[in-house]
Order: sequence, then C-alpha cells, then structure tokens
Amino acid sequence: MEKHNNQTSQQTNKKRVVITGLGVIAPNGIGKEAFWKSLLKGQSGIKKLTRFSYETENNQVAGEIQEFDALAYFKTKEIRHTDRSNRYAIAAALMALEDSRLDIEGENRQKIGSIIGNAVCGIEFANKELDILRNFGPKKGSPFLSVAFFPCGTGGLLSIRLGLKGEALTVSNGNSSGTDAIGMAYRIIQENKNEIMFAGGTEAPLVSAFLCSLNKLGVLSKITDNPQKASRPFNQDTDGFVLSEGAGILVLEELEHALQRKANIYCEIAGYQNTNSSYDFFHADISGTEMKKAISSVLKEANTGPENIDYINTHGLSIKEYDIMEINSIESIFKGRNDSFLISAISPITGNTLGAQGALQGITSAMAIKNKIIPPLINCELPCSKKCSKHLTRQICKKDINFVLQTSCCFMGKNSCLLFNDYRG
Repeated sequence: MEKHNNQTSQQTNKKRVVITGLGVIAPNGIGKEAFWKSLLKGQSGIKKLTRFSYETENNQVAGEIQEFDALAYFKTKEIRHTDRSNRYAIAAALMALEDSRLDIEGENRQKIGSIIGNAVCGIEFANKELDILRNFGPKKGSPFLSVAFFPCGTGGLLSIRLGLKGEALTVSNGNSSGTDAIGMAYRIIQENKNEIMFAGGTEAPLVSAFLCSLNKLGVLSKITDNPQKASRPFNQDTDGFVLSEGAGILVLEELEHALQRKANIYCEIAGYQNTNSSYDFFHADISGTEMKKAISSVLKEANTGPENIDYINTHGLSIKEYDIMEINSIESIFKGRNDSFLISAISPITGNTLGAQGALQGITSAMAIKNKIIPPLINCELPCSKKCSKHLTRQICKKDINFVLQTSCCFMGKNSCLLFNDYRG
C-alpha cells in the first residue's frame, strides 16, 4: 500500500475536506504561534489557581488563562452578557478566520456553518447568577443567563457575529466534544451540505463547585507544589488530571473551494469515527475494545493501515485506567506492524480542557503535519507500558508526517478518533 493515499474521497465521490485556519486560546498560549511554541518547548501552562480562593488540601492548580484581553474582541456590554466560554470560542474563531484569509464578505453565507463542542458550558456565568440571587433576590438576576448557560449559546453567538447561515450544531459529549465537533463538520462538508465550517470546542469550567465535585470524585491530581508536573499521562504514578480552560476553533473547507481561492492548507481530514463502550459511569474498560473499533474503523474509512501512521496524538487523560485503556487499544492495533510511529499527548501542557481538548489536539495535529514536527510528551518518566515505551516521544521529533491519528476518550465510555493526512495535491 502506498504511504500516501486519498482514495477514499475519490472512490466514493464524497467531497474532500481540508483545514485552512486555526485559532486557539489556551493556558499555554494565545494564538496558534504562541500555543505551538510552548508545545515544542514542553512548557506547561498549568499554574497555581489565582482567579478565586479555593482552600482545600489539594487541587489548587489549574490550566488558567491569565492574559486574555476580552476587550480586544468584545464591547464591555458584551462581556457582561456572555460567559467566559462564549468569549474564548468567538475570539478563537476570529483568529481562525483571520488565519484562513477567507473573505467572508464575498462568500455565500448559506454555505458556511459551525459546530461547537462543550461539556459544562456557562457554568461560571451561572455560578455568579446564583450568588446574585442569593444575596440580592430575583429582581437583580440577568436575562442573559438563558444565553450564556445554553449549550448552543456559543454557536448562536458565533453565527450572529459572522453572519453564518449554514448548519449550526452543538456537541456536548464530554472530553470528546471537540473531536466530535470537527468530525461532524467534516461529514457535513463531505456530503456537500456546506462548503466551510467553523468547528472546535470551548470550555471555562474553573469554578469552585465543579472543582470540589471532581476533587471528591478523586480524578484530580494531588500535586500542588510543582504545578507543571501535576499532569502525567502514561506515567506509572499518574494520580489524576488538571482541570483547565480554553478554546480551539478550526476552519474546515471543501478542497476545491480552498484551491480556487489559493488558501493555505494545513492538512486534509481523512476520517472520523466514534464508539461507545457503555462500560461504567466513571471507570474505563481497560481492554480498550471499543477504542480499538474506533481506530480500526477510521483507518478503514481512509483506506489505509496502521503501517502508515506516523504520529498518534492521544487524549492522555492522566487517569491511570484511561491511560491504560488508550495504550492497550494502540498496542492491539499496531502490534508488530509499525516500529516508527510516535505517541504523544498535549494534556500535560494544556491541562484537561474538557470539551475543548479535542479541538486543541486537532490544532496540534494540523500544526505537526504542516511543520513536520512532533511535540514532546512531558512528565512521562516511568511509562505505564513497556511495549509502547519506545513510541512515547519525550523530545521534539522532526519527521515527515503523512498520517496523524487523534484519539479522544471520556467518562461513560465515549471514544472518538480523527485521522489527518498531509495534503500533497
């Protein structure tokens, strides 16, 4: 089988889909260049939580965005009427639009849509409103809670901001939401329903009630003295993830449309699949059976095999059983087939941004293909798997990347995969 192929779209007459714009707001960098630079340096954005006082015996660290200037994108009134997650997504979308060099004024708005993923949307706005109601009564409440707290609020605000008339959907699928949003947008363009889609995820979950709940659940890292070492996916002594916030938005475009306007193409999307293990509310099926199905299905969709995958961009939840599940599924599919693929995860640097994580991964996948560099996996000193140890890249690796497999997983058994490939005409 040839290393590079684009047979799938050609054989089925489905439209081919490429990525032409990237926008990111993350704890480790605002804008694609700052975000990418920190990934390559292995420079974590996880720090001591400063936005509010959260006095517990542990879990005082977070992926908190401290340098975002909302006034660069919104009027003061708009800031008062929206949740932080809304603002992150719209700012990231405006960055992605600028990066794509798309002249949206000259486009058919009926053919431009959006799919935004989230998990706990509007929780900060709602938390503040509850405080107002408790302290001052219902007459002081805001009517804008109904927008800020709705899962579909961000997509609606983005459509209004850019005048988008195409399909507008919202995905609320936990940690897999960002990956699923990109995958669903890919399907819409593939089926010739839209020509352009803004897709990704956003999250601003840093409120004390949610942190307290996760703390009681026992899924947060207990390391507080060295925040940048707190998230340690695939390490033997990993003890939980670090809650984080941010947004990633990608511009997906039908290939011929992108070529006609001579767009800068980062990469092509070759496949998307998701499965459900329905195993347990919190625990993972460490066999990785359903994740294996998702990986096998996405490879089949792209008419390629494990031997052609150069880089696996994993979720790296940093919960031991989920890490083992992810590694077991990879070992099963790639056993004895490819000695050159590399595995990494951005979560030790970004933290766990929940519904935005898959979008941040997607941006990383696109940048890796375009720049031919795989960012390092930090904080993995004692790998949980000897078999996969040689594939875990602990330093920057320059590599001619053709295919990137992206995996996402979440509580309650949700698994999603995207496959990206280098566009070479």
